Amino acid sequence: MKRTLNDRSRGRRNKYVSVAFTAEEKNVLDDLVSQTTCRSVSEYVRKVCLGRPIVQYYRNQSLDDLVNQLIPLRKEIAMKSDPDTIGKIYPLINTIANVCKDHLFEKYPGDPPVS
Repeated sequence: MKRTLNDRSRGRRNKYVSVAFTAEEKNVLDDLVSQTTCRSVSEYVRKVCLGRPIVQYYRNQSLDDLVNQLIPLRKEIAMKSDPDTIGKIYPLINTIANVCKDHLFEKYPGDPPVS
């Protein structure tokens, strides 16, 4: 089926709104956008203005600290290619991974119910 110009433009955004910000306001806006999964400032502003949900990143500092401690351990394990050593520590690594996974999906007060 051949697409016509009307078919192509049906979902295109061709109406523009200009908004002026101070440098400080723009920095705040950029920080807000960087904390979300939005790929652009336009996408973020569009969602906010239209009342659509915005997915924000959530950083867990204690989990970040744990990961930062585990990275050098992983590198050291990779350098030691001795199968016996790796076989001995595999259960420990598996336990650590399970604890991290459980912590990542931990429920907090106010979280919506999981369906």
